[in-house]
Amino acid sequence: MIISELIVKETHHMLVKDIYVNFKKEAEKPLRMRNQTVIGRDGDVTPRRHHLGYRALCSYHKALNDNKLCIPYRKGIRSAFIATLFNLGINQPHELTKVIYNLKELASSNLFKNNKGKTALQVLFSRSGKMNDEQLSDKILSEACELQRLTGMHPYGLKLAQIGFYIDVTKRDGKIFIKLNGGVKGEIHPVNQTRQSYKKNGKPVTPDLAGYDINDIKEWTLEKAHKLYPIDDETSWDDQDFGYA
Repeated sequence: MIISELIVKETHHMLVKDIYVNFKKEAEKPLRMRNQTVIGRDGDVTPRRHHLGYRALCSYHKALNDNKLCIPYRKGIRSAFIATLFNLGINQPHELTKVIYNLKELASSNLFKNNKGKTALQVLFSRSGKMNDEQLSDKILSEACELQRLTGMHPYGLKLAQIGFYIDVTKRDGKIFIKLNGGVKGEIHPVNQTRQSYKKNGKPVTPDLAGYDINDIKEWTLEKAHKLYPIDDETSWDDQDFGYA
């Protein structure tokens, strides 16, 4: 490879350690402007945005102060799962079989239809094949475990953690329970008694938003927070009281 080719290659690729914080700034850019990043065994990939930036946090802060949880994920089985746990009760463990029963109903509703007219459950089945309740339980349990990833290369649950929510998976009397914790103000340490808890490089995560009362949050929505509560360019971080001194 000639020198000019090496220069071009180094310009378009960044060699980083396998931890999300190292390419967080790259993920902040619009997708079309993100450079590929050399990420361990995955090779050259375009980093996905797994966190909420400053402007987004300002909007989520306004939503929570308006007693509303804007689910920070696309319309699909993941957001339906979070909405189901919300409906069943925040900060309460719910048996997995009960979660699945309610999830199937919600994920099959018009609320979770995409622009092609397919519900979240139909999309899941089209991608993974038709599932019985036992198979769906395994799938949703895996989803819960993914949302416990707050550090490392793919912190799928980081957006949720930033606004003070996270998931616990516990086991009692041979039954599995899932709990959506909300209104958290200290360090987040997800509990998983069914599989080894996800631990990777990175410091413990602390929510960015804490200045709200979880008991006042009465509804959830799939609408994006920045659309419901737009932030103008004049808004500064100092203008936002996120609940920390």
